[in-house]
Amino acid sequence: MPPTDEEIRVAIAALRSDADDWREWAGTLARASTVVDELGLSVSDMCALSAVVGLPEAYATLRHHAHMLAVQGSLRFAEVADALAEAADGYERDERDAVHRLRGVW
Repeated sequence: MPPTDEEIRVAIAALRSDADDWREWAGTLARASTVVDELGLSVSDMCALSAVVGLPEAYATLRHHAHMLAVQGSLRFAEVADALAEAADGYERDERDAVHRLRGVW
C-alpha cells in the first residue's frame, strides 16, 4: 500500500527537521572550535616545571587536535544536513511530478 499524502508530508517535514538539527550541531561544533582555539596557555600560566616535562607542547598539540576535530565535525555535520535537505527536496519534487503525471493521465 503506497503512503498517503499526509504520510509523505510528515516524512518530508521530518527530513527537514533533522537537517535543521544537524545544522544546529554543526554550528555548535564551529563555535567550539573557536573556543578551543582561544584556550591558549603560556609557560608562565603553568607551573615552573611544566616546560621541563614538555607540558606546553603537549597542551598545544592537544588543543590543535581538539580544534581540528571540531572543525571537521562541523563540516561533516553540515554535509549530513545538506544531504537530508536534498533528500527532502527530491522526495517533494518526485511527489509533485507524480501528482502532475497522474492528473495528466486522468
